[in-house]
Amino acid sequence: CAITPLTGQACDDGNLCTEEDVCQANGQCKGVVFDCVAENECQASLGCAPALGCQIVSSDGKACSDDDACTFDDICAGGGCQGKIFDCDDSNPCTVDSCDSETGCVNKQNTCDDNNDCTFDTCDQALGCQYEPINGKKCDDGDACTENGGCQQDTCVSSAVDCDDNNPCTIDTCDAET
Repeated sequence: CAITPLTGQACDDGNLCTEEDVCQANGQCKGVVFDCVAENECQASLGCAPALGCQIVSSDGKACSDDDACTFDDICAGGGCQGKIFDCDDSNPCTVDSCDSETGCVNKQNTCDDNNDCTFDTCDQALGCQYEPINGKKCDDGDACTENGGCQQDTCVSSAVDCDDNNPCTIDTCDAET
């Protein structure tokens, strides 16, 4: 019998701590040992066991940073970094409060716009948004079949358009869409 080594051919050396296993000139399968590296700061590597592979454990309770400006008191839990969420409520009803993960709390001025032309919109520090009716202001109710709109309390009240062309040979109607 002639035994010729298959040098360079892929093989499996049975060691879970090696990679790129190939047949050697002496006829044995051998791989390159690699380092077991934890994926993040909330994991620790205990090394490698040939029969089990990389041994990575969680570092629960360890202080960490999740790089989120909306969290604080970050700690490792279950292999990941988790923090408590900031309460960005500034107790000001005249702001819309949110959090940006890059910059932290954002308290944007509330415009209190109710999209009603018949109200004067303001914000009161104690009461929040206030909508004061504007009586008599000209307005458009968005209906093509009305005209001469005027605000009454917080509602636009208009008169019907007179479509009568005084021609007995026509039917006169108004199409609200046109």
